[in-house]
Amino acid sequence: MNSKELALFYSKYQKKLEEPIVQQFLKDPKNHSLFIKAIEEPTSKNKQLLDEAFKLHFKKVKMLSYISKLIYFYSIDFDKKVTLNKNRNLLTLDKTITSDENNNTTMLEVMNNDLTDRTCKQFEENQIHLKEHITDELLYKALDLLTEKQLHILNLYYVHEYNNKQISRILSESEQTISYNHKKALEKLKSQLI
Repeated sequence: MNSKELALFYSKYQKKLEEPIVQQFLKDPKNHSLFIKAIEEPTSKNKQLLDEAFKLHFKKVKMLSYISKLIYFYSIDFDKKVTLNKNRNLLTLDKTITSDENNNTTMLEVMNNDLTDRTCKQFEENQIHLKEHITDELLYKALDLLTEKQLHILNLYYVHEYNNKQISRILSESEQTISYNHKKALEKLKSQLI
C-alpha cells in the first residue's frame, strides 16, 4: 500500500482509530505491527491475526472494567455495613467488668474461669492413651491386635500430635521405621473393621 492509499485509509477510518480502546490497542508494539501488516498486506491470515489480537485485548479490557466495578460497588456496600454496625454494641473480650467483690476482670477471664471448661480440659489432659479416646467397640478391640510399638506410635501420633520426625527421636528409630509401623498398624486396624 502506497502513502496515498494509506492516507485514504486513515481518513476513512479516522473516527474508529481515535476511539480509546483502539488507541490503547495500538500502543502495544506487537499489535501496532499486526495492524500495519494487515493494512499493507491485507491477506486473510493477517486480518485474522489482527482480529484475534483485538478480541483478546477487548476481552481483557472488559474483564478489568468488570472487576473494577465489582471492587467499587463492594467497597460501597462494605462501608454501608460498617456504618450501620457502628452503633451496635460489640462484645469485647478485653472490656473490664466490675464484679461483686469490686474486682476488675475482663470478659475473657470470666469465660476462662468457667468450671465446666476447666473440668473438660482436665478430663482431656488426663486421657493420655489412645484407647481412652476410642468409643467404637470394634476399633477398641482391634487396637489389642497391634504390637506394643505400633500402639505406642499411634498414641504419639494421634493423641499427642507428634509427627514422624518427632516420634523417631522419641523412640530412637528411623523415620522410615516409624512410617512403616504407622502404616502397618492402620492397615491392621482397617482389615479388622471391614
